[in-house]
Amino acid sequence: MGKSDSQNRFEDYLEEQLKDPALKAEYDAFDPEFEEIKGKIEREKALKAAIEEGTMPETSYPEGYVGELREEATEAKERAKRGEKPVFDSIGSLLDELENKKR
Repeated sequence: MGKSDSQNRFEDYLEEQLKDPALKAEYDAFDPEFEEIKGKIEREKALKAAIEEGTMPETSYPEGYVGELREEATEAKERAKRGEKPVFDSIGSLLDELENKKR
């Protein structure tokens, strides 16, 4: 799939803006986050393709795992409604924590 004119114009604009060393340094500081997001997008695409093809691998979870996740999500929503800071700073740290519990 080719790039649209607007994508090309944006990339040209960005390239021009990144000639400013201060802006480039700020932009480059986000590289790890950009890569994490790209990785998540690729995993989502692969998961969607696997679901569509019917090749989803079987996943097993410890007994009560899904219930615990539901409970944690409910608690997090309640804290957010009260204006409290969430326990996890980002989805990434939440997923890391969930992965650690799974093991």
